[in-house]
Amino acid sequence: MSRGLSGDFNEREGGSASERRAHGRSPKKKDTRERILDVAFELIGRKGILGTTMRDVASKVGITEAAIYKHFSSKGDLIRAVIQERLRKILEDQLESIFLKLKEKRDLSVLRETLFSRDVLDTLSLPKLRSLLMESYAWGDEAVKRTLRENLRWVHERIAQLIKELQERGVMDPRISPNALSFLLIALRNAILFSYQLGEELEGSSSDDLVTEGDGAKRWTLIGGKDELWELLEKIIKP
Repeated sequence: MSRGLSGDFNEREGGSASERRAHGRSPKKKDTRERILDVAFELIGRKGILGTTMRDVASKVGITEAAIYKHFSSKGDLIRAVIQERLRKILEDQLESIFLKLKEKRDLSVLRETLFSRDVLDTLSLPKLRSLLMESYAWGDEAVKRTLRENLRWVHERIAQLIKELQERGVMDPRISPNALSFLLIALRNAILFSYQLGEELEGSSSDDLVTEGDGAKRWTLIGGKDELWELLEKIIKP
């Protein structure tokens, strides 16, 4: 189902310095490159893209700043690789899980879990993901923006594919445009995620699952109750 991490990134003719060096390198160099990506991803979560420097990454990895440029030609080159090889992997795992659940349940409960599951929201709330998604556009590097757009477009296409499968099974209105509904669901998911993150910041603790009653329910005061929200969505998408 997944095209894999090499998908769009390696299909572009020529590619960046990091892409070209990904092929034919020794195991030692590959290990160093992977450590650089891991450290960069973690530092971005703590300091943001703007606050993370190549010197910071090199120091944490235990190499010289000059050595990091043997693997990545610039900070932008490094950020693009983090988006493609770390962020993309998380998104792929999330969507792969959805499609596996779809094989088992074959109904709209999969969609509800995708929107409201605490595990999914906790993953998407990771500081390093938020920093990449929110700061990549503000940073101003056009190549970084393009890489992020390519990956978000891939997410949109996968969700549209999920919608098509649900329509073919007769559990979703076939008259609805999969592309249009995909955009709607992504926008809804972003609103839910924002409410979830804000709720945690206000209450200062990790919540129960949003689909349960109790403390977690307080997080829905900004956008309405989860049950009412789901009922409204069902009226739109059910055949």
